[in-house]
Amino acid sequence: MKSLLIFASMVALAVASPARGIITPGPAGPIAAPEVPDFESVAVGPAFVDFAPIAVGPAIAPEQPQVAPASPLIQIILNINTASAASPGDVIEIAPVPIPAPEPLPIIPVLPVPVPAPEPVPVLPVPVPAPEPLPVQPLPVPAPAPAPVPVLPAPVPAPAPYPQPDPAIIPSPVLPSPAAVLPEPLN
Repeated sequence: MKSLLIFASMVALAVASPARGIITPGPAGPIAAPEVPDFESVAVGPAFVDFAPIAVGPAIAPEQPQVAPASPLIQIILNINTASAASPGDVIEIAPVPIPAPEPLPIIPVLPVPVPAPEPVPVLPVPVPAPEPLPVQPLPVPAPAPAPVPVLPAPVPAPAPYPQPDPAIIPSPVLPSPAAVLPEPLN
């Protein structure tokens, strides 16, 4: 698969042509570098800077600067209705709510309905038949089979030992030549 991709990219590079008509090349050639005014070469050595010395000590300002009002990073907005809000010392009077008197329920006379007495359910004993004895017949026992006579195989003579091959002679390995060491600047 990799070789197919490599082959396809090689064919695409071989068939590719420059884009004509889309890009028009401009005049080619060396471009003059702009001149840098007051060009100085790089100096080697310590740098001397002609600045005023740094004053050591407390800074004395002529006036106190105006401090901008501080704005908190987290702003908490409490949405409280001032008309219904009360301070902890205020006493809140609650008017009692009038509860209407309950209406009396109508009383309907009810006569008891006579309930007939339950009749007893007759319980009859269920006759259980006596179990009948099962006929027992003796099982036939087969006669023991005669024991098989062991048959011993005839002794097989052991094969003759194979001749031992000669030991293999392995020559010493061929070592490669040592690697060439490059000089230090090329490493």
